[in-house]
Amino acid sequence: MISRAVGRAAALARYVAVSVPWATVPRHTSGDPGSGHDGTAGRNVNLRWALPGRLSSGGTALSPFTIALAYLLLSVTWILFSDQLVSLILDRAVAERLQSMKGILFVTATSVLIFVLVARYRRRLLVEAEARAAERRRRADLDRFLARLRPARTPEETMLRVCRGIASLPAIRLVTYLTVGRGGLFPVASNRWRHGPWPVGQLLPEALGREVRDRAEHGAWLEDASRGAAGTLAGALRSAGLRDAALAPVRHDSRLVGVILAAAAPPTSAASHLETVVEVGRLAGAWLGPVALARRHQERRKAEIRRAAAEIRIAFQPIVDLARGRAIGYEALSRFADGASTAERFAEAAALQMGLQLEEAAIRRALEEAAKLPGRRWLALNASAALLLDHRRLAAALAGADRPIVLELTERQPITDYARIRASLAELGPDVRLAIDDMGEAFSGLRHLVELAPAFAKLDLALVRDIDADPVRQALVAGLRYYALQTGAELIAEGIETVAERRTLRGLGVRLGQGFLFGRPTAVEHLAARDQRPSGVRR
Repeated sequence: MISRAVGRAAALARYVAVSVPWATVPRHTSGDPGSGHDGTAGRNVNLRWALPGRLSSGGTALSPFTIALAYLLLSVTWILFSDQLVSLILDRAVAERLQSMKGILFVTATSVLIFVLVARYRRRLLVEAEARAAERRRRADLDRFLARLRPARTPEETMLRVCRGIASLPAIRLVTYLTVGRGGLFPVASNRWRHGPWPVGQLLPEALGREVRDRAEHGAWLEDASRGAAGTLAGALRSAGLRDAALAPVRHDSRLVGVILAAAAPPTSAASHLETVVEVGRLAGAWLGPVALARRHQERRKAEIRRAAAEIRIAFQPIVDLARGRAIGYEALSRFADGASTAERFAEAAALQMGLQLEEAAIRRALEEAAKLPGRRWLALNASAALLLDHRRLAAALAGADRPIVLELTERQPITDYARIRASLAELGPDVRLAIDDMGEAFSGLRHLVELAPAFAKLDLALVRDIDADPVRQALVAGLRYYALQTGAELIAEGIETVAERRTLRGLGVRLGQGFLFGRPTAVEHLAARDQRPSGVRR
């Protein structure tokens, strides 16, 4: 009878245990909230059943609902089985006494059970209250720490300030700010820039940079230096004498722009500071993200300029004697493999502080191609005022010239120091002469003519087009011709396309010209045959 009653009670307990969803509480894990690290941070995980028969100080989650169910289970068990248990007693006097005390025993047992359950529930509430208070204190400490951080005047100073701020935390030995740049990750700031494992400004090894970047794309994490081979992040930390490191991504507009690494040396750990590093990473993303993305865009544009400079092509257009129609020189014109406009590409390079590099590359390429030109006819090269002022760079670029050079001064930048340009040209020697481009387009061309005394002045296309039918244009060219004669310059008419324009310009005293009438810009290989015959038409 006893065994049968116990079996029925056990069956009822099992039924209740598997049929009723008991109250649950979450177990919290450390990590980056919302980062996805270990798949647990920032949400409830591993919810557990709370059974009344398994009350222990650290495991079962108690709630008022749990206590009520435990009381119900005890009551049902008592009602169903108390009479059967009493009937098993052979001594009728004892059985009758127990029968009369059944109510008292029930009240006593349930009171003890309720007292134990309520005490444990109260203890759990106290533990949770203490945990919440500790969390509030920790959060307040974090807020005070973050409040002390302020962006600096420059991104570099801000990164250094972030590193020094995190390094002030207990146990943190090394803090490094890694930025995402062209080609990978590289440190840009560190609290130990002289003694850290990665030199500031030097690109991380490709495999290591890829490992850090790939993991940062998925959120923050704690790297254990004891786990990992040489060449990995763990191996690098271990070789630097560090125990572990908290790493957090720096994002802007959901794009990774950097990584913050905060490492601790044995016996301490950086684990307790992971959330702090995450929060600092969010601040850094707001402060540095726009600048980082702008720099990344600028790096891409600079890479395009470098690629364009390496792939630049040169086309030559003949400059002819209008009377005889024969070429006396050539102008080298830059062309880009991607079809970009020459003016726009040079303007973009100047805006990126790469204008001189692109000009130098174009000049060097033109001189290489000009070596294939027939004879030693002079070569006209476009040059900005900034390049003329950089005498050393210009002299180095012209060092390989095998023929007389005419530098055509373009209107890309204003000139503020004519004396320096005159001195720079004088040092280049007699085989390098100056031409003023686009005369008549702006007043600055006339001033250049006065201040620099060039050998040539090129009439702008706007003055040449339809000059045969426009007396006003003819008067302007006649005035410029007289002005040029007084300064010792020779006029070159650009953009001549018709016989009538050529005839009119000759009548106005213009001796030299270029344009589609005499030949389109073309590669040097196609010039040899053309150069053997007069260009254009006979007069």
